[in-house]
Amino acid sequence: MPLAVCATPIGNLADVTLRVLEELREADAVLCEDTRRTRILLDRHGIRARRLVSLHRHNEARRTAELVPLLLAGERHALVSANWVASVQTTRITMTLPLLNAARQVMFLATGMDKAPAVRRVLAPSAGTATVPAARVQPDDGRVDWILDAGAASLVTTVMP
Repeated sequence: MPLAVCATPIGNLADVTLRVLEELREADAVLCEDTRRTRILLDRHGIRARRLVSLHRHNEARRTAELVPLLLAGERHALVSANWVASVQTTRITMTLPLLNAARQVMFLATGMDKAPAVRRVLAPSAGTATVPAARVQPDDGRVDWILDAGAASLVTTVMP
C-alpha cells in the first residue's frame, strides 16, 4: 500500500528528481490538486499516468473514502505536492491525515535548497513542528521515510532513526 508524497518543482520542470519521476511512472494513480498543471509535468517527462485523480480541499473527504480501500488493496499512489500557498510560504499537501496515517509506508521526497526550510520545520522538534501538517503524518502501523538530496537536507542537524 505505498503512498509516495512527491514534491515537484514549482517553476522549472527540469528540477524534478529521478526518484519522483520513478514514483510517478510506477503509480497506479497520481493524486494532485490541479490535474492541468500535473499533466504538464507528466507530459514533459513522457509519463502516462494510469489514473490522474484530483484531490483538493473541496473533494478530500469523498476522495479519501474512495482511496483508502484502493491503498489497502495494494495500489500504489503518488501524491503530487506543488500547490504554492503564499500565506505559509510553502506548498500545500492536500490529503486527509486519516488516509496518510492508514498507510503502511509514506515517503516524502524533496530536493533542492528551496525545500530545506520546510524540511527543517517538519523534522526539527524545536522548530515548531506542531503547526506543519507533514509533521502530523504518523502512520498507526507503518513508517514515514524521507528521501532528501543534500540541498533539501542542508538545514537538518539531527539524524533521524
